[in-house]
Amino acid sequence: MPIGPDTSRILSEVVAVGLERELQPLLHDLDRRSIRYVDDILIGFDEGENDDQVAAALEAAMSHYELDINVSKTRTLGKRGVECIEWVSELRACRVRLRSAENQRSDLERFFTLALFYADQNEKDAVLKWAMKRARSFKLNNVNSSLYFDYMIRCSRKSLSTLPILAQSLIEAHSNSVPIPLDRVEKFVRDTIRVHSRVGHAFEVSWSLLIAKGLRIRLRREQLTDVFKLESSPCALLCMDLNARGLIEGGIDEAAWLPYGTADGLASPMWLLAYEAALKGWWSDGRRDYVRNHPLFGPMLRRGVFFYDEKRNVPRLRKELKEAKTQRIRAGLILSNWLDYL
Repeated sequence: MPIGPDTSRILSEVVAVGLERELQPLLHDLDRRSIRYVDDILIGFDEGENDDQVAAALEAAMSHYELDINVSKTRTLGKRGVECIEWVSELRACRVRLRSAENQRSDLERFFTLALFYADQNEKDAVLKWAMKRARSFKLNNVNSSLYFDYMIRCSRKSLSTLPILAQSLIEAHSNSVPIPLDRVEKFVRDTIRVHSRVGHAFEVSWSLLIAKGLRIRLRREQLTDVFKLESSPCALLCMDLNARGLIEGGIDEAAWLPYGTADGLASPMWLLAYEAALKGWWSDGRRDYVRNHPLFGPMLRRGVFFYDEKRNVPRLRKELKEAKTQRIRAGLILSNWLDYL
């Protein structure tokens, strides 16, 4: 969606109204226990519910529009959100010291061992997501960076919803010349792609491809056979991006994607691939007339409008923390004026 102009608010409202319509049958009395302001929504839950159930319903409703929850801007607020859960207090009490590499190693092992233990004991809680987010703030001795990332990878193997956190940590560390266990990262990326591309899990595959792009991990054509069959624009564009960078040995197989490189493809669920591949010249035969002659996408092509920015990478941690602080302030202002919305 466009960010900044008034049109972004209008488009957000259109999508949000549809989202509420999808959410109504999944959460009873939604009108009574929720408040929405443009694209910010607060939903209360009853004694018989928990935040995971509400989040699952929200994810199901958003999937109808091929949207995902922004994990970094999702919070549990109110009474339940501030209760001192055992695993939270235990993990928060862990301190990771910087001065001594040996002491820091022990601290890291204790922190991640506790996180993995509590993840097993509290399957409905996002223990590993919480732990990995906190671990991003650790100041590491380079001697322990390999151990740190080994644990981060282990946590992501156990809870693949943490892949965005792992991707950010790995790519930012790489850009800052922090040593990472590249051989283990490569194995994790290839394993995740192999397993999840077979069952059509585009989320897991796309984040693995993004890690490969950020760390310049080379992949082979035969390792991506099932990825080439996925009906997922992000996966297709990432593969084309990797191929353009020379990171796929043997090139890509675009046979399953070429049928979308038409005017009909621009009106299909794969419209993003159809448009961006033409804009960036990623089709092997250079086709783009179907976009140039389209009444809606043609003007966008001539103005150079794009949605997939191959030059961008994961957001910096400092920027994300600043945005999270802003989001907390906004949520606090809404909560402080709760009655004004009723």
